[in-house]
Amino acid sequence: MRLTAYPGAGHAFLAMPGVEPQAETALTQIHEFLRAALAACGRHGARPGGAAPLRHRHRAG
Repeated sequence: MRLTAYPGAGHAFLAMPGVEPQAETALTQIHEFLRAALAACGRHGARPGGAAPLRHRHRAG
């Protein structure tokens, strides 16, 4: 988990990358975090933060 503050950013600033100056930086950081977390899941079968791996249920029929 990572917490980053964006002082002065308005509510829903992520939805306004062309209007809110901090949105592009925040979106880039989110994408990098998710890319790394998902890559780690694929390599180790684990979830971010040390949570147990998800088990997939297959329905018959």
